[in-house]
Amino acid sequence: MSSSDSGIVSRLGSENIAKSQEDHGRSAFEKYATSYDIKKLEEAIVYGRKSLDFRPIGCKFRDISLYNLALYLYKHYECLGSMKELQECITHGLEALGLRPIDHSRRSSTLNILGLAFWSQYKQLGQQVDLDNAINYHQEALDLRPIGHPDRSHSLNNLAIVLQSRYKQFGQQVDLGNAINYHQEALDLCPIGHPNRSHSLNNLAFVLQSRYKQFGQQVDLGNAINHHQQALDLRPIGHPDRSSTLNNLASALQSRYEQLRQQVDLDNAINHYQQALDLHPIGHPDRSCSLNNLANALQSRYKQFGQQVDLDNAINHHQQALDLRPIGHPDRSMSLNNFATALWLRYKQFGQQVDLDNVINYSQQALDLLPIGHPIRSLFLTNLAVVYLSISDGLFPLSTVEYAFNLFVAAAGHRSAPMHEQLRVALQWCSYAQTYNHVSVLSAYSCVLRLLDQCLTIYPDIGQQHNFLTSQSRSLACDAAAYAIIRGDLEKAVEFLEQGRTILWSRMLGYRQSFDQLHDIDPELAKEFEETCAQLENNAVMTGSSQTAHILDNQIQRHQILLEKWDGLIAKIRLHDDFHNFLMPIPFETLQSVASKFPVIIINISHIQSDALILHSSSTPIVVALPLTTPQNLSKLSSKLTNAVKSDDIDRQKEITPLLRDLWSLLVDPIVAQLESLQIPHMTRIWWCLTAESHGLPIHAAGPYRARERNLPDLYISSYTPTLSALMRAEASTVHPPSVLKLFVFCQPTATLPKAQAEFDQVKSLGGYIESLNSEKSTRDMILSRLQENSWAHFICHGCQDRDPFQSFLQLNDQKDAGHLTILEIMKAKLPKAEFAFLSACHTAAADKEGVPDEVIHITSALQFAGFKSVIGTLWQAPDHEGPELAMEFYKYMFQRGNGTTDYQDAATALNVATRALQEKKVPVDRWIQYVHVGA
Repeated sequence: MSSSDSGIVSRLGSENIAKSQEDHGRSAFEKYATSYDIKKLEEAIVYGRKSLDFRPIGCKFRDISLYNLALYLYKHYECLGSMKELQECITHGLEALGLRPIDHSRRSSTLNILGLAFWSQYKQLGQQVDLDNAINYHQEALDLRPIGHPDRSHSLNNLAIVLQSRYKQFGQQVDLGNAINYHQEALDLCPIGHPNRSHSLNNLAFVLQSRYKQFGQQVDLGNAINHHQQALDLRPIGHPDRSSTLNNLASALQSRYEQLRQQVDLDNAINHYQQALDLHPIGHPDRSCSLNNLANALQSRYKQFGQQVDLDNAINHHQQALDLRPIGHPDRSMSLNNFATALWLRYKQFGQQVDLDNVINYSQQALDLLPIGHPIRSLFLTNLAVVYLSISDGLFPLSTVEYAFNLFVAAAGHRSAPMHEQLRVALQWCSYAQTYNHVSVLSAYSCVLRLLDQCLTIYPDIGQQHNFLTSQSRSLACDAAAYAIIRGDLEKAVEFLEQGRTILWSRMLGYRQSFDQLHDIDPELAKEFEETCAQLENNAVMTGSSQTAHILDNQIQRHQILLEKWDGLIAKIRLHDDFHNFLMPIPFETLQSVASKFPVIIINISHIQSDALILHSSSTPIVVALPLTTPQNLSKLSSKLTNAVKSDDIDRQKEITPLLRDLWSLLVDPIVAQLESLQIPHMTRIWWCLTAESHGLPIHAAGPYRARERNLPDLYISSYTPTLSALMRAEASTVHPPSVLKLFVFCQPTATLPKAQAEFDQVKSLGGYIESLNSEKSTRDMILSRLQENSWAHFICHGCQDRDPFQSFLQLNDQKDAGHLTILEIMKAKLPKAEFAFLSACHTAAADKEGVPDEVIHITSALQFAGFKSVIGTLWQAPDHEGPELAMEFYKYMFQRGNGTTDYQDAATALNVATRALQEKKVPVDRWIQYVHVGA
């Protein structure tokens, strides 16, 4: 036999040995898959190594041994968490991939195991490159498994899972949307009866839970629970995946408990967690996970109902979970953190020093185990900060308190954490900074307001944005301003109130910026930015309260793509001279200019303290303390007002007059005294900028209402403005002399508005420059068309508030929907010619008391957004009988120049004159005080 022949025989012998070892390894692995006996898995690894040893570099079948060993090592890592084994898995997987080119039949399997391994390494180390690799490998695997491929559903699910991880880190809605789409496609490939259907149901349910946590859509949580329940039904007792489904269903039920606070959901969640734990006996690789989940749920029940047995069991389970996650285990840091939170609850109850020592020790260990950039690091930083700051006074030195606040600063600024998590942390920072009267309180509020705006951008339409704001504290900006006033930073107080209120309108107005100046510098950039703004605005005003999940997915993805483009374009715009502060919060120096002619009075209402800030000329703001003007007192006045306006005519006046006296003594009188000390002449125009509980109160009509004493309308001419910037916009557009009037008047005469026709005729008689339309001929499009053509408008009709503020409307005719001109429809309009609107209709400037009053969402503000500079609206029902007379007195003043030449900036004075004329005719106070002027 020649040497070459002996070499062949030798190679054949080696291959036979390698194949034998390969078969033994595969057999051992299959036994592990059914028994979870880790010894069988370790046996498979031994055989895998031997098989690889007999297939050196250059061997035809080396890729098979590399892949098998990588698979076994990955599964062993899942059990014990050895990073050494995970890295060895990646090394072998990468070599196997290099031996399996694009056209190789098993390349997709190799890509799949690499995707899983890199994802696990990302979860352990938090390195973005690992997550990127996981996504890339799973994406390529999916590309190699087209429609019809038997493993396509596996790749769809795996890619969706890693995209969901990236979403959790960066909050990019496109990742969440794609994850849902891929999981849905995977489920569609697994119809009823398919062996993998339960797996796909479980995955889709899990990602729907993520979207529920983001947007709060109850339908998502309901679907998640339904899918988890279906998956559980497909995994009866004895099914190897029943335990994981029990865990996931329990998690969804726990989420519903947190939303609805129904004890049955929490009890069912605990029951399912317990069943899952029973299916994970000692030695099972998932036992630590079940112990952890059950312990967390028991903690929740303890915090709600205070049963000591729940806390004791939670601590016991956390201890067991930690024991099963030794040093090097990927979930050890989470167990340390959770164990610390449970011990913290016990320390707060019994005050045992050993518990406190362990809390600090475990919390610090948990933090030390996480890399600097890990997304969950923010949570651990916060927990440790809370521990240090919640301990009784004197237990730790001042340096420890400073250390705790430094932890808060780091946690709130941890960019790898999800945006909502950063906001939650910043809110906690605010709370503790207030408690400790810490110097960082203003920085904390600055952080909160910035993050609040950034979180808002996640939501594609104004309905979802409004729901998000409703879920937040209503007093953030006011509390921030109160602390700024306490610390003497009055300019910062004004900036806080401007930045943290009417956020929805500010964002929408950002889409309607003037592009003229930018066009002169960079026309291509201006055009691209204008087109992007138009698309974002169009998406924002799409109605979406009852959209299907598929439509919502598409809307979210489209919005995210546009938003990323918008942010990029803004960054480019800010590179140009004179655009460095483009669309950034407006500084005080600019805001101050709005009071260059007349005073603007900001009423800041906060549980901390209430004050008025008077902006006048070029001086710094002047503070007027309002110690009696508490949120509680104003809420009581609002309730009295609500009841009063529902009363009969005789009772209404009796109830409203004392209320106006209370407003005078609580709020207005000290401000008037300050205005007089500033030598502001009587009958000068003043603007009120209201916040919080002061919205909707007739401050403009406050007074002592006693003989020989003057009320506010006798002293100053009041207007309102939602924000300083809103008034700046209205005044900035006033660059022309008094105009020749083009006035459109609309009337809806009905049995409930008997004087509407008389008011209509009164306004029509003003001259030939009036265009009129009544409800018999009107449509929504016709009305909007008239608003495009005319600079002034006068509406005589019903106005109605809706629970959804964007569906509040002016009633044009008797048709239910087609006859409604809603706030949403008004917002879609662009009215460049618009100047002045008179709304002789109910509730057109009414406050949104149940929602977010500082967002100032009513018909009057919608008309301002559409282009009107000056609007007269009503705080509640408009008095039909006084309508014609009020209109006559109002327009008599407005048209005193004659020939239809008038100035809309006279509207506030004209309204003051008209209402005082009614007073002189002994018209009861409740028949005219609901009229308010808003704008320039």
